[in-house]
Amino acid sequence: MDLDNFTLTGIGFWVASLFVIVFQGIASAMGKGEEMTHLLLCDLGYDFFESLSEKLAGSFLEGPFDYIAFDLSLFIIFMILGTIFLILGMLIKD
Repeated sequence: MDLDNFTLTGIGFWVASLFVIVFQGIASAMGKGEEMTHLLLCDLGYDFFESLSEKLAGSFLEGPFDYIAFDLSLFIIFMILGTIFLILGMLIKD
C-alpha cells in the first residue's frame, strides 16, 4: 500500500484531532466544572485572529472567518482538513 503526501497529511490531521480531544478531556477532568473544555482556533493566537477579523470587517468573508476562528472547535477543524486531504489523496494519483 503506497501512501502519498496527501494521505499522510490527512492521517496526520486526524491524529492531531485525536490529541486535541484527549487534551480537552484531560483538561475538563481536571477542572471543577462538568462542561467539556473546548479549544478554539483563536486560542492559538487571539490577538492575531482579532486583528485579522477587524481587517475583514464589511467583507463577505467576515462571517465565515469569525465562525471558523471563534466558534468552531479545533478538533473539528482538524477532522475536516484531514478528510479533505484524504479525499485528495484518493483522487490524485501519481
